[in-house]
Amino acid sequence: MLRTHVTTAAVLTLTLCASPGLAQRADDYLTLVREYAAGQGGDAVMRLSRWSQGDVTKAATAVTATLSSGDIAVAAMLHTELANAIVDGDPFRAAFHVTRARAYLGVWTARPDGHERAAAFSRRWYEFVASMFASAGRMQEAAWYVHTGLLAFPGDSMLYVVRGTIPEMNTRIRFVPDLREALPEDSKRLEQVEQGLKRATNAYQQAVDADDRNAVAWLHLGWINFYLEDRRAKSRFDAALARAGDDTVRYLAHLFLGGVAEREHQPADALREYEAARLVGARYQTPYVAISRIEESLGHADRAREVAMQAAQLRKDDGDDPWWDFRIVLDRPALIWLRAEARRR
Repeated sequence: MLRTHVTTAAVLTLTLCASPGLAQRADDYLTLVREYAAGQGGDAVMRLSRWSQGDVTKAATAVTATLSSGDIAVAAMLHTELANAIVDGDPFRAAFHVTRARAYLGVWTARPDGHERAAAFSRRWYEFVASMFASAGRMQEAAWYVHTGLLAFPGDSMLYVVRGTIPEMNTRIRFVPDLREALPEDSKRLEQVEQGLKRATNAYQQAVDADDRNAVAWLHLGWINFYLEDRRAKSRFDAALARAGDDTVRYLAHLFLGGVAEREHQPADALREYEAARLVGARYQTPYVAISRIEESLGHADRAREVAMQAAQLRKDDGDDPWWDFRIVLDRPALIWLRAEARRR
């Protein structure tokens, strides 16, 4: 159970070894941990964001010995959530909170109780944090967390996926902001794009070699193939669909297969795939937009307008479209898993 108060031993320690101000700060910190565990993550993260790094360090140091293993998972996620919220605007402070979260995981892993759970949690945590930094364009930090994660968990397939996103994002930042654009016509620029995406493909292939069931890796391989106009794209999207373990992968696989069919001037096949994507992800706008576009091309103007209106009526807070996470290479499923696991009692 998450502690609802500081233990007697902790109170004595704080009374003897800390100033009254620090004792209060430590108690406030434990309150934030309790609130996050209870599902009030947004409020807890917002209030922690106002703390100085010095106050965070002192309070966390003071309470670490009093935390159960379950509490440590919660505290680690509190800091990870804050890092994710600020990484774009304040990457250095985000790195501080990630380091604090990693320190907690080190404490948890070293304890004899729950080592298996700590290892599973840490593995997913490295995957998410590396993707978080990559999505924010912080490639050095992303690479460091991939490397460190692989030292702890050799052969982790998802960490190879994140490793592939680093050269992919670098290529996009430097040469092609959006992989939906046409290939560069300039031969030198095209060569640079191909070289960067080859490094990404090699890492995605490592992910598949490590675990052929990794549907996300197959999606990324197919996406690079699709952009480079490589005919292997369809077979790789098919492989992702066949291995899909959740609706996010199914949704993206159908969406991308629709893109392949549309490029190959097969509107009926494209429409079928986009409809399948909408069936899985009815609250996301992307398949509606694609369906409307195909219907318009087929001369079905009324149907195109009807679907476009349906898309316009969707509320953004009905859920984040996985397509956008895929584009910015953020591993949101890992974040969702970590939240649930941290709060599991």
